[in-house]
Amino acid sequence: MESPARQPNEKRETEQTRKNEPNKKETTQKNNALGDDGDGLNIPVIDTRKKVMVGGYKVDGYRVQAYAGGNSRDDKNRAQQIGNRIKAAFPDQPIYVHFYSPRWICRVGNYRSIEEATRMLNAIQAMGYKQAVIVKGKITVQN
Repeated sequence: MESPARQPNEKRETEQTRKNEPNKKETTQKNNALGDDGDGLNIPVIDTRKKVMVGGYKVDGYRVQAYAGGNSRDDKNRAQQIGNRIKAAFPDQPIYVHFYSPRWICRVGNYRSIEEATRMLNAIQAMGYKQAVIVKGKITVQN
């Protein structure tokens, strides 16, 4: 059996229709960014993506290390989960999840004094992360 041949105009029409229709992925991304889950409800969204400090510079300071694991995928996921929990509790604090060979670590904050770092250390330990410690190093500060 022969399939009916497609008319050239029909093909052009289909291509034009595809170009004019909004891309479902783009529409979903826009709605999600606005907090619209598709059923008309506006749900507040917390942006946990990495933010780059514009105009920042490095100085000696302190961070609180909440987690130091191994080098497995599970350790990476655990470091990210801990970072997300701390970010939810302290949304104004920067969270750093990095791989410093041979381990995944999760660090919190940019503190210029040991007193500031100690306050955050106590708060993180109160959340149940008893292994948290203060580490000294370069931190990023705003101008």
